[in-house]
Amino acid sequence: MKVKTIIYIICIAFVFYSCNENKKTEKAEPSKKESEVKESEVKDLDYHLSNSLSDIENDIFIYNQLSDDVILNGFAFYKNEENDYTLIMQLNDEVTEDIIKQYTFGLELHVYEKDKQYLLPYSKSKNRLYDLRPFKPELIIANGHKYVTSRMKLKMRSFYKIVFYLYPRSGYAGKILGNKLKQIDYNL
Repeated sequence: MKVKTIIYIICIAFVFYSCNENKKTEKAEPSKKESEVKESEVKDLDYHLSNSLSDIENDIFIYNQLSDDVILNGFAFYKNEENDYTLIMQLNDEVTEDIIKQYTFGLELHVYEKDKQYLLPYSKSKNRLYDLRPFKPELIIANGHKYVTSRMKLKMRSFYKIVFYLYPRSGYAGKILGNKLKQIDYNL
């Protein structure tokens, strides 16, 4: 009877030991599903460009002509970190780098009265309720879609109006090329 008891105790100890080793292994190595979930949660700027802005909450699709050869399909502001954003503008598929190099992109960010303290010093000195943020972009192609981007510091989170337009890359001479496009009431 002693032999049976000893064998029984050894078997139970072996089972407990095996279970503990399995738990240690499970903790040390996350499952494939866990690592896939973590990877899918990381959505950087490249991810959003490859997915046509579809996962950015503040994306707007407008499909309007800025000029004869540039159509703004949509835009969004991607948050890089606190007060640091990248404006992403999705353009028509026919646009080329040669076309983009002709233009400076004009951007007016009109704020509500309550947010005027967040404007750039120049805008405040001119007693404006908007910032001018022109940029000379390069064309980005991601997953067959064409974009231009501009990174900027922004403290405001909502805009009364955003205005997009083009003018010659050589400089603004009081005249825009094409149309002004306006988006009213936009939130980051």
